[in-house]
Amino acid sequence: MNRALHAVLCVALLCPAILCRADIDRWDNGAVIPGTEGIEPGPGVQLDHRDLEFASLGGDLADANFSYSKLANARVSGTIQDADFSHTIVRGVNLSAPKVLQASSSMPRNATWIKTCVGFH
Repeated sequence: MNRALHAVLCVALLCPAILCRADIDRWDNGAVIPGTEGIEPGPGVQLDHRDLEFASLGGDLADANFSYSKLANARVSGTIQDADFSHTIVRGVNLSAPKVLQASSSMPRNATWIKTCVGFH
């Protein structure tokens, strides 16, 4: 048994990428979105200038930067309070976040365009 434990520990130490994979996947086919390998979504994550079409994003994304990205048809759940969506394509985004677009300084003064695009009413 001691030998088996030693083998498991060796694999865990030598292959952390296998055990701790952090990528952003597409919800429609499960494929990793190119350029997101090793990115773990979380507070303040930098996802600007990326093609995140059909991305599956969840958890705490407060203060995340999505500026100049393409989030078309993405699914976003969790907290995105104060996230930067300036110049972001949001057509077809499915937002099921409990805290959405509150007091973001990066949003235009009249944010009705994003409310219409993502289905807020």
